[in-house]
Amino acid sequence: MPSFAIPPKEPRTIIIDTLERTSAESSVSAFRGEAAKLRRSGQISQYLWRRIKMDRWIDALPALCQIGEGWNSYASPPPNGDSASRAADILKRLNPTNLIPDAIRASAEGGIAIVFTSGRRNRAVIEALNNGEQFLLMYDLDGRNQTLDWPSNLDEQGKILGVLSQYLERHTDAVGNS
Repeated sequence: MPSFAIPPKEPRTIIIDTLERTSAESSVSAFRGEAAKLRRSGQISQYLWRRIKMDRWIDALPALCQIGEGWNSYASPPPNGDSASRAADILKRLNPTNLIPDAIRASAEGGIAIVFTSGRRNRAVIEALNNGEQFLLMYDLDGRNQTLDWPSNLDEQGKILGVLSQYLERHTDAVGNS
């Protein structure tokens, strides 16, 4: 299971940790409910809300590079500028889609993890590591998982994002099964 660091000095709206081991469903529901209320009120369009959220995620990436060596007490390295740049590129690629991360964290592997959850048991993480590796890990709460390399080709990235979207929306909880 991935391990993540909470970046320092983030706006309160993006500190909520939606990983199943550490957050209450009520806090996630409350956050999503407030965001939905704002969108329904007409005060902000869904497109603008997604754009603002993505811009905030991208703006928060440099702060992750400032965490100290061994931030998780397991000698994990902090993210470097290259992993932050690759994570920003991934977030920009997500911008026109309906996929919005639930969290952005430092990865225990050294890099940045972009975390997604669903209303079901499915979870996913796109990681941009310090060593240049990028991948998508899809997993469920029953221990099933699947890892896909993150491609450099934009068309292939679009296909991977389609797989991710379908996985998070899937009614069955098995990875790789529908």
